[in-house]
Amino acid sequence: MKSTRILFLIYSCIVLFVFLFAGCGPNEIIPPVEEKEDPYVTISYGKVTKTSATLYAQVFPYNNEVTIKLQYAISNSQDWTTYTFEEKVSGSDYVLKSYEIESLKPGTSYKFRALANDIATEEKIFNTIPIDKAKIIAYPPEKVTKT
Repeated sequence: MKSTRILFLIYSCIVLFVFLFAGCGPNEIIPPVEEKEDPYVTISYGKVTKTSATLYAQVFPYNNEVTIKLQYAISNSQDWTTYTFEEKVSGSDYVLKSYEIESLKPGTSYKFRALANDIATEEKIFNTIPIDKAKIIAYPPEKVTKT
C-alpha cells in the first residue's frame, strides 16, 4: 500500500515536470516542428456588442516574415473591409494579433478571415447583439367599485 502511494507520487511529479518545463500544458497547441514557407494561422472573435467586435489572429510564422491582415464583411456580401497590421511578424513562437472593429450594424451576421502573406484562412461567423426592443404591456383598467 505504501509503495503504491510512492509510485503514484513519483508519477505525479513526472507529469507535473513535463507540463511545467516542457512548455506544453494540457490545453496548449504544440507548434509543428518542421519548417514551412506558409504560416500557420487560427482565428477567433470575442467581446461582441451591438456595434463592435474584437477579431483575433494567432500566427505561427515558421521563422519567416509574415504580413497579417484581418477582413470582415456582412455574411451574404463579398464586399470585404480589410485591416492590415503595421508591423510584420516573424520568429519561432506564436504571435497573437487583435483588432476591434466598430460601427457594425446591431443584430447582423458578419463573416471574417485572416490573411497571412495574402493566403486566406477559413471564414468564421459572429453575430452582433440586436437592439433591445421596448416592451409595451397594456393592462385593462381596474374596475372601481363603491364601498
